Amino acid sequence: RPAPTGQHHGFVDVGDGTRGVALLSRGLPEHEVLERDDGGGVRQLIAGPGRGGVEGQRRRGGDERVDQILLARIQFAFTVSFHFIFPAFSIGLASYLAVLEGLWLWTGRQVYIDLFRYWLKIFALVFGMGVVSGIVMSYQFGTNWSVFSDKVGPVIGPLMAYEVLTAFFLEAGFLGVMLFGMKRVGRGLHFVATLAVAVGTFLSAFWILSANSWMHTPAGFAVNAAGQFVPADWLAIIFNPSFPYRLIHTVLAAYLTTALVVGAVGAWHLLRQRTDEGARTMFSMAMG
Repeated sequence: RPAPTGQHHGFVDVGDGTRGVALLSRGLPEHEVLERDDGGGVRQLIAGPGRGGVEGQRRRGGDERVDQILLARIQFAFTVSFHFIFPAFSIGLASYLAVLEGLWLWTGRQVYIDLFRYWLKIFALVFGMGVVSGIVMSYQFGTNWSVFSDKVGPVIGPLMAYEVLTAFFLEAGFLGVMLFGMKRVGRGLHFVATLAVAVGTFLSAFWILSANSWMHTPAGFAVNAAGQFVPADWLAIIFNPSFPYRLIHTVLAAYLTTALVVGAVGAWHLLRQRTDEGARTMFSMAMG
């Protein structure tokens, strides 16, 4: 049966002067304390939201913490979902560009370099959009999940920094050579730049997926006096239990996404002109 309770700011305590129990509140302004007899003479004190349940508390503005978490999750989910569209395409497209340029250097067929120039412009746009949306997501680690970032920063922070230093700088540096250097650096060095960008996109996926996998299957860490997760074994952190599966899954998905888009573009051009050699080459490479 309900025991009388009232509004409170910190906690509710129930006792008989000798023994008692305190129910700490985490956002709800009041609870009902129920006594339940289990038939064996033992009574339990059960806490639950009072006066209309959780929904009633929300209507009265008492469960603001839940609403804040929900809004933060919605905003972060939107940002991540929008951002991932671009890396999922650029990872595979960078490798496709390397294949096209390599085939051009090997066979000398004009169709391969024409397709390379066609998709290079699209890659530059997708890469730029990925960078811009990724910066917003990085800021939201601090704005939406500040406590989490404080606790796991000693582990996640270096992994994100490795992605910038080894992958992003590699991509961004050689992307300029890809876009503007064909007549300035020569065919061989230009191909090296294209390969560097392709490797950079893979390394970017490597570090980001390592950080993401560690959040799900943490390993190689210790907890310091401040309650932070600190590195104890970097190899165990990087190659945590779920990382290999997530890396293979995501990279293969990126390649399949690129193949689907390239095939769709080739099919669209074939519908307009069935004798278009570039469209036929695109479509056959995507389907093969």
